[in-house]
Amino acid sequence: MTTPIRSVGPEPTPEMLCIGSLLWAAPDDVRPVLPLMGADDLDDPHLHPILDAIRRLVAAGRPHDGVAVGDELQRCGSLAGEAGRLTARRLADAITSGAGGNTLAVRSYATAVVADAYRRRYETAGKALTEAATDLAEADLLPLLRGIGTDAVRHADRLAALRGGVVPA
Repeated sequence: MTTPIRSVGPEPTPEMLCIGSLLWAAPDDVRPVLPLMGADDLDDPHLHPILDAIRRLVAAGRPHDGVAVGDELQRCGSLAGEAGRLTARRLADAITSGAGGNTLAVRSYATAVVADAYRRRYETAGKALTEAATDLAEADLLPLLRGIGTDAVRHADRLAALRGGVVPA
């Protein structure tokens, strides 16, 4: 019988579990998921450098565990200052999040993160369009709407790919 590993520290968010699973998973489980995740899918800006470091390490065929990622962050200067301290804290939280490092966990957590970002995208788009309706020149309204729509379609495609399906037309 197996039981999940309990997290150490704060209750992990889906984003933290996603990063944690990427850190613990085999490269073959991580590689197909990384292109389907955008840095802006992570709401916490202090997780962005961690995801970027994982991408670089996996692409280079190097280990991408917590120690390797911490070393890469230090090498690139991403642990400097207050923002760096918060990034280091997020890395420690991800390592101890209790996230599984198997194929199902990586894809499941990534799907949850991308789905949350998809909904945030619509919330942000609604606010931007409301503001644009009163502030932008008429000639700028349609290009803005097209850009928002194009980005939403790309996001929906990534989410569908993570779920193993296609986007309904």
